[in-house]
Amino acid sequence: MGWRVGILYRHDAVSGMESLPPEVASSLAALSIPVGSEFPEVVAWWGSERESRSIQPGGHIVERSALAGALRAHAVHRGATIIESAGHFSTERIHNEGGFGIDLVRGGDRRLTARYLVDATGRASVIGRRLGSVRLNLDDLFCVSASVSEPDIVGTWTESTPHGWWNLCCTRERGTLSFFSAANAIRETKEDITAGLYDTHNVRHLLPAPRLGEIKIRPCGSSRMVPCAGPGWICVGDAASTLQPLASAGVSKALRDARFVRRALEHDSGDYDRFQRAEFKSYVRQLAQHYALERRWPQNTFWAGSPQ
Repeated sequence: MGWRVGILYRHDAVSGMESLPPEVASSLAALSIPVGSEFPEVVAWWGSERESRSIQPGGHIVERSALAGALRAHAVHRGATIIESAGHFSTERIHNEGGFGIDLVRGGDRRLTARYLVDATGRASVIGRRLGSVRLNLDDLFCVSASVSEPDIVGTWTESTPHGWWNLCCTRERGTLSFFSAANAIRETKEDITAGLYDTHNVRHLLPAPRLGEIKIRPCGSSRMVPCAGPGWICVGDAASTLQPLASAGVSKALRDARFVRRALEHDSGDYDRFQRAEFKSYVRQLAQHYALERRWPQNTFWAGSPQ
């Protein structure tokens, strides 16, 4: 028997460009979901001035908000109901009915009931937190990013610098320029992100006359919810654990987690929580190995405090 699915949705203004690994782009394309512009390789300057190239035939670059909209439209096509909420909501377990009650606080008072809850609210983990879980932060990485108009290049480029690392992710029409570091460096760079770009050795040549737009700051560190599932509820994607953008695994992880939802809810949520814990430990090891490749500035605060 199928489930009746409702998606409680609140508009999120956060957007930008993101790269999708080939296997993710292929999975989305199989669902007839647009996957943006194809790019053949990932370019990086990390650990030395020598350029490294990783061939990724079938990789794509997509605008986050467009992808999110396409996924919602696909869910509606498959029978889900979108419930828009302009404000906050409260959650409580209804013990005598074996489910949950959800009260929409603003935008029209409504009372919803659900047998199961899936938390896909990202780093905020709204449902998980309301049900008693806590988020454990591994690091304090932040990002300042700016939109780029008509960069006229397609691809993704990453460069490490003395105080953090830069990434440029572009289609020909639009792109996102980002700098990742500790909070103090992020605040300083936000004051003049163009000057920071010109301090790079390689990325600056990709944007000789950058047309930068809105600048935003957001947290990008590694973290996980403890626990990330319980009787009748489950966290997926960033709500379960967040990965640094270096991993380029956010969308991939969210799609993978979604495949486990039904089994975790109908059977043992503890198995799902243990799986997420093991996966996070593996990610932390890989992240430390990647940061260990950069040894040029061991005395600098950012690299001295990076995952090891």
